[in-house]
Amino acid sequence: MQNQQIADVLALTAKLLELYSENPFRIKSYQTAAYEIENFPKEISVFIAESKDYELPFHKSILEKIKEIVQTGTLKILEELLSKTPSGVIEMFNIKGLGPKKIQIIWFQLGIDNLGDLLHACYENRLKEVKGFGIKTQESIKKSIEFYFLSKGKLHIHKAFEYLKIIQEKISFPLFPTGKLLTWDNVFDYLEFVTTHDLIEVKVQFSQLDFLITNENNHYFVAKNSDNITIKVYFSSPENLEKSIFEHTLEESNPNVSFPSLILPQHRYHPKASDFYKKNSVYIDDKDIKGLVHCHSTYSDGKNTLKELSNACIKLGYQYMVITDHSQSAFYANGLSPSRLEVQWNEIDELNQKFKNFQIFKGIESDILSDGSLDYPEEILKRFDCVIASIHSNFKMDMHHATQRLIKAIENPYTRILGHLTGRLLLIREGYPIDHQKIIDACVQNQVAIEINSNPFRLDIDWSWLRRAVDLGVQIFINPDAHSVEGIQDTHWGVMLANKAFLESVHVVNTLNLSDFEQWIKRKK
Repeated sequence: MQNQQIADVLALTAKLLELYSENPFRIKSYQTAAYEIENFPKEISVFIAESKDYELPFHKSILEKIKEIVQTGTLKILEELLSKTPSGVIEMFNIKGLGPKKIQIIWFQLGIDNLGDLLHACYENRLKEVKGFGIKTQESIKKSIEFYFLSKGKLHIHKAFEYLKIIQEKISFPLFPTGKLLTWDNVFDYLEFVTTHDLIEVKVQFSQLDFLITNENNHYFVAKNSDNITIKVYFSSPENLEKSIFEHTLEESNPNVSFPSLILPQHRYHPKASDFYKKNSVYIDDKDIKGLVHCHSTYSDGKNTLKELSNACIKLGYQYMVITDHSQSAFYANGLSPSRLEVQWNEIDELNQKFKNFQIFKGIESDILSDGSLDYPEEILKRFDCVIASIHSNFKMDMHHATQRLIKAIENPYTRILGHLTGRLLLIREGYPIDHQKIIDACVQNQVAIEINSNPFRLDIDWSWLRRAVDLGVQIFINPDAHSVEGIQDTHWGVMLANKAFLESVHVVNTLNLSDFEQWIKRKK
């Protein structure tokens, strides 16, 4: 089992223990263990498999629980708690704003044990008079449940393309991506393909991949697997293949998407793109990114050390990395106090002396506080090579407050990059409302770059604003927001968004080589 799976079992156990008002110290021990395991730099199951669990830094009682999870996939105590808890109550833990205490009231006091009834209760204003809720909380819960229902069965972009790769590897007949696979949407509710092969034979192969047919006729079929992944496969004659691909893509795309942009994303997934790229060679490729900006290490909430992140960057051919751990007010993410910053900077200096043709820059992801200020004094901020300013708290803002909060941060003389612009988490949390145009104008006036946060749960700034931003003079970074060595690869999704908006390398700062990027750093604002 991977660390995240072990941590999930412990975290759920803690939630259910709290739901049933068990011993607080016992609950805390499970919560702490879940957090520590989630951020542990090596796979715990390997230690246990090799009988080296004595090397793991956990209390004996928790270590026994971890071993039980690794060996059985669960915990006896968790199964006992699950057996007496309705599945609908367990599902409530997926709703933003609902923790064990509130769920306890909803279930034990109101007698509601599923999300459908809870949503209905919100519509009937049955929560607003309940202690600990109120009208605003009720409205927030209602929106979160609606968002949850809407998102069920949908895929983030990285999962969609993961399934695309699996399908293309295992289906022996030619399958041509169409629909959202060509327009690179952030979220997918199904994957679409066109084939020139006999549909009956194609259906047989999909059935061997655990897909069950849910709808079909002579022209297409729809199928779904046990992971709730839906695919649509259309038949086309060979002579009409290209027409069919784009007709189905246009059906699924926003009417404002231009025809060339439907062709653009095909360069990795569609064989008919070569002619287009012979004529259009300005698109950005993954290899054009020369350095990684926005990376988190074990100094805050990252999984890997500075050395491990650096070695991974070097192995992948990058020339530099800007380490941007969380700032001091981000207590939830082990944010860096000034004294701990000194320790990190010393390690960076030591590593840089050992590297050849690679450099770590001293950055920070500084929290934008509620009033728009950054959470270090000037004497600290001026010592960073690069400051990314991001909002991580107090998301409940109207458009005016959110916009002014961001603009004040942009006007700070030490802000170089604006991080994940709207704070959205796709399929989890909607972003706070902002006036994009005012933010873009402020970035131009204050020489602040905007990042494409490439984490597939964010993809923020949205691609639809990218072209306007660069046309007005905003510089762009394509950043992975990496919290692990594996997270470095997320840069790929930001590159895709940049291509969707027809950006060129000249628009993206971290396409600069090390020497030129050093000059960018030195210029300040």
